[in-house]
Amino acid sequence: MSGGSGYQHRKLRVSSSGISTEFDTISVKNHGFSNGDIVEYSTTGDVISGLSTSNRYSILKLDSDRFRLVDVGIAGTVTTDLTRSKYRKLNSVGTGYQIFKY
Repeated sequence: MSGGSGYQHRKLRVSSSGISTEFDTISVKNHGFSNGDIVEYSTTGDVISGLSTSNRYSILKLDSDRFRLVDVGIAGTVTTDLTRSKYRKLNSVGTGYQIFKY
């Protein structure tokens, strides 16, 4: 039985300095995400206002160091905002580390 191949596991821990409420972006040097990757969001502190740890998010890649998040619902299957590239507004930077796991 094979475990499969071609899978990646990526877990980014972002401090508040990497969150921009002005541009609604998350900045991590060489984040490695691709456009459309689905990530789970969690935190070691307070949640970023505008995000939920219950929902999944699709990556809207701006460049190799910055991305935005599009809400795709709890199961990651709601494509309404994804089709329109409607990214989430980040109303705070949260506290602790903000974690994005692929």
